[in-house]
Amino acid sequence: MRNPLILAGAAALLMAAPALAQTPTQLEASQRSVNALTDRDVYSSDNVDIGEIEDVILNAEGRAVLAIIEVEGRLGLREKYVALPFGQVTVPAVRNERATLAMTAEQVKALPGFRYAE
Repeated sequence: MRNPLILAGAAALLMAAPALAQTPTQLEASQRSVNALTDRDVYSSDNVDIGEIEDVILNAEGRAVLAIIEVEGRLGLREKYVALPFGQVTVPAVRNERATLAMTAEQVKALPGFRYAE
């Protein structure tokens, strides 16, 4: 009689083989690394320097839902974070180009501060 653990391990490897064959080796053209988004300069729709992308929040399915922007004392405010729906942030494909918000500097200034849960 064969060891059931060895048989179970072999079965698991056989079932994982198709997944291993589909493992990506590079980003697709339509994909972006979250790391490439953080610290990117952010400008308002009226071309005012707002701050930088501090973080990107993902939902349970792994989709970007919020962009956390560090306002950094710009706009006459104390340094704070604001959260915007990710769809309101336009991020160019070129790594070092600035991101643009779909709102003016005054609209950003009026946003409440965002705080991470402790």
